Amino acid sequence: MNITRIPQRIEIAFWVTVIPMMEESSELQSIMQESYRLITRMKALSYLVRALALAAIGLSLGFGFGYLAILFR
Repeated sequence: MNITRIPQRIEIAFWVTVIPMMEESSELQSIMQESYRLITRMKALSYLVRALALAAIGLSLGFGFGYLAILFR
C-alpha cells in the first residue's frame, strides 16, 4: 500500500460510515437542516451589513465632497 493513499482510504471509510448514519437518523437530518438554515440566514445578514456599510460610506463621501465643493467655490 502506498503511503499517499492512506488519507484517501481514511476519508472513504469515514464517508462510508457517516452517510448511512445521516440517511437513517431523523435527529441528525433535522440538525443538518437547521444548521443550513442558520448559515443561510447568516450569509444574508452578512450581505445586508455589507450593503449598509457601503451605503454609509457612499453617503459620507457624498457629503464630504459636497462640503469640499461648497468650501472651494
